[in-house]
Amino acid sequence: MDIAVASAAAAGAALHQYFRRHEPSIATAVLSVAGTDAALLAVLTRLDLGLSVSHLARVLGTTTVATLLLSVALYRLSPWHPLSRYPGPVLHRLTKLRTVYASWHGIHYKEMKQMHEKYGPIVRMAPNAVSIADVAAVMPVLGANGLPKDRFYRARHPPGIFPIINMNGTEHAQRRRLWNRGLGKSALEVHTRTAADGWVRLRAQFEKAADDGAIVDLTQWMRFYGFDFMGGFAFGKDFGLVTAGEDRVRAWKTIHGFLIAHDIIGHLPWLGWRAAFIPNLVTALMNLRNFARKCVQDRLQRSATAMDLWYYLGNEDDDGAGRLTNEQLAAEGSLALVAGADTSSSAIVTLVYLLMTHPECLAKAREEVDTAAATGMSPWAASDCHDALPYLNACMDESLRVLPVVPTNGSRVVPIGSGGVNVAGYYIPEDTEIFVSPYQLHRDPRYFSPEPDRFRPERWLESGWNTQGDAYIPFSAGPAQCVGKNLAKMEIIVVVSGIIRYFDLSFPAQYDPNSFVEHTGEHIVTDIPSLPILLKRRT
Repeated sequence: MDIAVASAAAAGAALHQYFRRHEPSIATAVLSVAGTDAALLAVLTRLDLGLSVSHLARVLGTTTVATLLLSVALYRLSPWHPLSRYPGPVLHRLTKLRTVYASWHGIHYKEMKQMHEKYGPIVRMAPNAVSIADVAAVMPVLGANGLPKDRFYRARHPPGIFPIINMNGTEHAQRRRLWNRGLGKSALEVHTRTAADGWVRLRAQFEKAADDGAIVDLTQWMRFYGFDFMGGFAFGKDFGLVTAGEDRVRAWKTIHGFLIAHDIIGHLPWLGWRAAFIPNLVTALMNLRNFARKCVQDRLQRSATAMDLWYYLGNEDDDGAGRLTNEQLAAEGSLALVAGADTSSSAIVTLVYLLMTHPECLAKAREEVDTAAATGMSPWAASDCHDALPYLNACMDESLRVLPVVPTNGSRVVPIGSGGVNVAGYYIPEDTEIFVSPYQLHRDPRYFSPEPDRFRPERWLESGWNTQGDAYIPFSAGPAQCVGKNLAKMEIIVVVSGIIRYFDLSFPAQYDPNSFVEHTGEHIVTDIPSLPILLKRRT
């Protein structure tokens, strides 16, 4: 019996050393343990140990796995681990499951802020991951000569079928060129008309609600608007959710499930993309991909009636670039639906909420829009006058600072074989994930003060404020920053200028505005709660 336990214990410790150097998938790990135990069983059954084969197999299996897990745990907490010098909670240093729990419940960015407040600018947030809240980390990690995207992104998509957000280097530059064609100045004018047409439909619904004295869930209506806009922008045809007043294609349930699945699998890449033993995650991933595939197929069967995104991605502009496959287009379609619809709608609702809870800011923004309208400008219908609204733009920038639509951002990885890198004065060993979180930087008093946690649009317009633009990364930074940044800003100004121009806003008497921030979560992007408001037509 002793020799069996000792042999299995030695095997478990040896497997840990092997896995440290050759990170396995879950299938490889299971096969390695099973193969090792099978080999031990074949040897030990030849000895007269007084144990049945089944009993011996159980002893070997249990001891090998227990020793492997114990060895992993002791090493992660030991001073010999390459990240041992960096502080962090014991449970986070021991396992990534604590981060997964926080991500599942949408509180990851809030927990990260608490950890940085306790431990400082660098926190060991997982066994092989750190979060760095220092402006000096932005460009070394996210910049042109920064670190590559890796397992956090790769694990969430089928092998070889990646949208632009997953790509690095030359591959990213080539795909971004296709997106840039669909988001250039001339194309943006077309997309502004799409946004303005959507606002006309939304305004009609708001006017009806105002006349009826009905409570409007702004979050729901902005999701309808955002999804319709992305339909027109990406596929040349809106989904009709605003007109119908309901989510008849179940868009938001699909997107919400997709984002939760993406978040979980990104933190647990060893599950493998299919994660076959957690079918709900796979279903959520596939539902959006299948929906995007149907949208792509429908669009490709129609000739272009406007210069939508697929006019460029589908190569209808005949510039000689290679055309993407249908599966690649479906991957880009999924990205467009999530990154375009969910983020913009959340940003619009958040900005309206912050204006309503800061009535002095709402009054200034409204006066600016009214003045522009008096001179013949219509910012809810055209983007060429948006620069004439500096205060409303400052409100938008401040809203994206206080609550960025991607609070944590995805990780980058120090390449294996690089020997490690120095980031913001910290040595980070190879194969370590690094997170540079917008939410953490945006609320750091070293970069935004005074009152880093308060909504103060004046910090973008007046002298005397500590406002460090290098620490402002609501759309990430470097060559991989959000390709749709200008599109999103245009959409926000179109809708918010229209709302404050045509409607007075108030909260229902029974609503506690503080609950909005309290219940705002994160599943890759912000997951905002309902925002009930009352609308009254302005005279």
